[in-house]
Amino acid sequence: MKLATVIGEYPELADLLERAIIDNPPVVIRDGGVIAEGFDEELDELRNISENAGQYLLDVETRERERTGISTLKVGYNRCMVTTSKSAGRSLTRRRWTISAARP
Repeated sequence: MKLATVIGEYPELADLLERAIIDNPPVVIRDGGVIAEGFDEELDELRNISENAGQYLLDVETRERERTGISTLKVGYNRCMVTTSKSAGRSLTRRRWTISAARP
């Protein structure tokens, strides 16, 4: 009882932790999934990319095909490099595009 009177209460911190941490977090933190969905918009977006990496790359490929007009343009899973045929490649500048996203 003595410790409880000395420590004090921190309702703001308790509320923050209540919103941030899921109800039943994993025992080992390295397993992930501790932060609640909806707590941080950027984290939610990165989780979505990680969980749906294949669809994310297809979306990037479609967007870049439309933007560049190169129908043979492909976005590969390895290092997220943009590749295309030799003939279509002539219309691209010699640069490597990378995607800034979390890797799954």
